[in-house]
This record gives sequence, C-alpha cells and structure tokens, in this order.
Amino acid sequence: MEKAETPTLGLLEYISSKTDCMYLSSLHDPLYWSEIQRILREIDCRAYDLHEWNDAVSYLTGEPASFTEVEQAASFLQTYKK
Repeated sequence: MEKAETPTLGLLEYISSKTDCMYLSSLHDPLYWSEIQRILREIDCRAYDLHEWNDAVSYLTGEPASFTEVEQAASFLQTYKK
C-alpha cells in the first residue's frame, strides 16, 4: 500500500488548525470532540506515520496508545467516546 503525501503539519497541529483552536490544549475541550472526529474521518490516515497517530491518541484521550497500524489508531479516534 502506498503512503500518502507527507503533510507539512503534524497530526495534532493539523487538527488544531482545522478546529481553529489557538492552543493544542484546547483540543481537550469536549465541545470540540465532534468536530475533531469529523476532521479525522476526512484525513487519509496513511498521511501520518504510526508514531504521530499513537501520540495523537494519547494526547486526545489521556490514555497510553500502542497501536501497530495507523488504520487502527485512526479508527479508534474516530469512534472514541469522551
């Protein structure tokens, strides 16, 4: 499977910019969660490496993440309930 073109922003930074959050910490606000999940569904998950996805899962959920495939991590976040 071909990897998508590498974006210029990291995954969390991309999500933050798309939600108009000035600070990454604003992504913890439950008011943004449905918007974050909408954005995640639109991302080609292969555009970011596994390390980026595991970091995003850990940061957004506050739980450690050790997925072995980007698709798993993306799917987890897209369906995660806060």
